[in-house]
Amino acid sequence: EVRSFTDVQLFAPAEDGTTESFFSLLNEEVYRINEGPEFRAFWDFGYYFGASGVSNGENASFASTAAFDESFGFAVEGLEPGNDEEDAANETLNETFFSTSTFVAADFDAIILSGELNIVATSTSQKITNLEVGDVIEFVDNYGKKGLIKITEIEAGFNNNDFIRFDVKIQP
Repeated sequence: EVRSFTDVQLFAPAEDGTTESFFSLLNEEVYRINEGPEFRAFWDFGYYFGASGVSNGENASFASTAAFDESFGFAVEGLEPGNDEEDAANETLNETFFSTSTFVAADFDAIILSGELNIVATSTSQKITNLEVGDVIEFVDNYGKKGLIKITEIEAGFNNNDFIRFDVKIQP
């Protein structure tokens, strides 16, 4: 059976890293960016709402941890390994690849077995933008596990209390 989790909520990132903006597919936890290097290896992707600069007009968006700063448009404190951190030069951030799915919400809800996700193909994009409620997104994580995300709610905006809520199904 697939691993399923519901009502995951991520908040628009604060520049100081104090909002829960990142998600781990490994342990189904949400993380604040400022929680630091001991948790950074768990993070698979983060949420942002494009407002200006390179992300202008991208609205509700996901980006893999490896591509987050570049996608979001400025360095978020605590995301990239710092020079003062032990073994920072050898740390790599997780990559997650996203694509829009032809599945609709009912298709997502019907998925039960991990083999049903084998049709998900790896894309080359580590971000997906302009998400809307009802969208189903295909993804492949850093370890080759395939899955789907269904967007269930968006509080649009880039303020710290703005968020996205979603459900996930992923291969075990």
